[in-house]
Amino acid sequence: MSSSLDAIHRDLISARSLLVGLFYLLFALINYTTMLDEIRLSTTLLAVSVTIVFFMLSAFHKFKDYAATYTNHLSFVELGILQADGMAFLILTQDIMSGFGVFIMIMSTGIFLTTTPWILASVIRLSASWMFAPWTNDIAILIAREGLLWVTSVIFCFFFYTLRLRSARRLGEYQLRQDAYRAQLEGAAQKSKR
Repeated sequence: MSSSLDAIHRDLISARSLLVGLFYLLFALINYTTMLDEIRLSTTLLAVSVTIVFFMLSAFHKFKDYAATYTNHLSFVELGILQADGMAFLILTQDIMSGFGVFIMIMSTGIFLTTTPWILASVIRLSASWMFAPWTNDIAILIAREGLLWVTSVIFCFFFYTLRLRSARRLGEYQLRQDAYRAQLEGAAQKSKR
């Protein structure tokens, strides 16, 4: 099951990295036009840097031949890059609302990673950094609101992962039934020729 999810993910990882790069290019433009003067340059350069990294990662995924089993490793690194960007943006803006991207990242681990250990490691890493950054930088946080968002994002993460597993399992079972049916038909055709 995991190898089938890895293969599917390997087929799409280049496009995903390209899309992330394009989104960050848009974020760079938004940061340049909307941020306060004292953080405009920093936030814009941060987004441009992430854009360049993800464009390079997209090219790497597209042109480098590597086994699908490494997809989780590379996705984990990519999530780390996004995590670092999110925490830097949170610290630069000093606004907890700027760190809400971590909730999207937590939910996306259920889509982008293909095994429970990788998902757990990612959720723990993302959660720890998100909890650590506000407290070490004196950023106001409302535990009830952010806690609810965190719990919700973790639940959705595992919901998406379970949904993907069940879909892949059912697709695999369907393929096995089709193969068995095809074998029966071929067997019947061989018998009728005799």
